[in-house]
Amino acid sequence: MPDWLVPFSANFLRCIAGIIGFGILLYFREGFKPLREALYDGKGMIVATATTIFGPFVGVGFSLMAVQHTSAGIASTLMALTPIIIILPSYWLFHQRITWRSVLGAVISVLGGSLFF
Repeated sequence: MPDWLVPFSANFLRCIAGIIGFGILLYFREGFKPLREALYDGKGMIVATATTIFGPFVGVGFSLMAVQHTSAGIASTLMALTPIIIILPSYWLFHQRITWRSVLGAVISVLGGSLFF
């Protein structure tokens, strides 16, 4: 990524293109009626807005920043740690059991991602 390209600006342009593409797809599939109905669901809109901000915008922006400031292999390996990082919060928040199978799957996932680089 060039030095002059700010990661969050690049991500913002990516998000705008996604909104336009989603709007076109929505128009040709079902029209805008389901979108209008969803806008009146206050709790759903709060959750959707929060997950949109912290997922695609902040998460991808920081990953672009990581790629800009270090090598792609290191950044990719760090970003592949998500399955390992999510094990404890899933136990605490959703009371999911931590099994050897889930830990092994997370480790294999990280190792597989790091093998690319």
